[in-house]
Amino acid sequence: MGDCSSPHIKRGKMSKSKPHPWRALTPQKIKALNSPGRYSDGGCLYLVVGRAQDGDHLLKYWVLRTMSQGRRVDMGLGPLKIVSLAKARVLAYKYRGLAKEGRNPILYRQMERKGIRRGERMEHREDFLNSLEKNNIF
Repeated sequence: MGDCSSPHIKRGKMSKSKPHPWRALTPQKIKALNSPGRYSDGGCLYLVVGRAQDGDHLLKYWVLRTMSQGRRVDMGLGPLKIVSLAKARVLAYKYRGLAKEGRNPILYRQMERKGIRRGERMEHREDFLNSLEKNNIF
């Protein structure tokens, strides 16, 4: 689990495409991106660049692609204006870890947000995780 690379079939054999880069994006490269597409930073973290509906400017946002409970999950991490490259890497590391543990990172984030909105902040992360497991969320 947690693997984002997809195998390709060539002449009856399974082989992976060229290896994904690791920390390939830099602030300078990101600033220079001006054509729509999906740009890999490595570790299943992508910067998606697309045109706004008005077509005048580009939208840039982070997506984490990972496997959770046997299914591919594309999880938005936020727009570049709010989520920096460093923050996106930290979030990707956190949610990849949850996926590798067999947890659904999107459900985890939703429960995390609900707890914060209600003012039910947990003193320790373990308390929060235990409450999720107790309620059969994961």
